Amino acid sequence: MKFLSISSVALRSSSFTSRAFLFASGVFSIAGVATAVPPTAVDLHTYVRTARYNLPEPTRTTAPANSALCEEASAVTYNWDTNTLFVIGDEGTSVVQVSKTGA
Repeated sequence: MKFLSISSVALRSSSFTSRAFLFASGVFSIAGVATAVPPTAVDLHTYVRTARYNLPEPTRTTAPANSALCEEASAVTYNWDTNTLFVIGDEGTSVVQVSKTGA
């Protein structure tokens, strides 16, 4: 069963404070403004899972021919214009657009 795990981590440096949203495949988005010095580390003590959602995969969603949908997701990116996520699986057979809740 594949899940979209949404978490947040505080990133801090002398001139930067923001929150990063982490997904199964790593940092997905940083909402904040950096001045000159980017963060040098991620403090995992502040890591908190805020939600977990099923992603579409062939066992529960009808897939187009030769598509594994979000099975074994290896990349996730966010589209601010549509407020949706784009997911690429390890097989690289398709790019899947899903809502932030995996639908």
